[in-house]
Amino acid sequence: HSTFTGVGGPCLIEKERLTLPAMLQQQGYTTALFGKWHIGMTFFDKEGKAINENGLEAVRRVDYSRPVPDGPVHRGFDQFFGTVSCPTTDWLYAYMEGDRIPVPPTQQLNKSKLPDHEWSLDCRPGLVAPDFDLEKVDMVFLEKSLQFLETHATKAPEKPFFLFHSLQAVHSPSFPMRDFKGRTTAGPHGDFIF
Repeated sequence: HSTFTGVGGPCLIEKERLTLPAMLQQQGYTTALFGKWHIGMTFFDKEGKAINENGLEAVRRVDYSRPVPDGPVHRGFDQFFGTVSCPTTDWLYAYMEGDRIPVPPTQQLNKSKLPDHEWSLDCRPGLVAPDFDLEKVDMVFLEKSLQFLETHATKAPEKPFFLFHSLQAVHSPSFPMRDFKGRTTAGPHGDFIF
């Protein structure tokens, strides 16, 4: 398999394979993933055929009303909010919740509106959802993780949990939010990680 850069699938984790979150579920844990998945999911077109390829045209063919059968909620996570692949480089710029994309992409990414620096050049000209801001992706993931922790502590403090917080910040492109720009002497990437 190659790297998934859009709606390519199927998931690299076979349905029968025991995953860490599934094992923990069996032991009574609540499990959640907030962030990027990036190991493939199967999307379908309007005729119900699996797309399983990458690129802009593949993203355009997706029927966003259909559920994805092999995402995180099918591999041991009770909850998932995140992205199919890399949030800020790949062909599909939209959030997924559970097994669906509630706000589908509607327009092609306009790279001229992104910050112009050496750490911002790795974006494919994919489709972007109206609620998807490349400069705020990791903060959205953080808010979701914090919300999960607060809810869990309030509603089931005695129950163990497993939270996988999977950030974009480990690689470029780097888009530090306004509050972090200039906070380090390491440039945009340093500000982004900060």
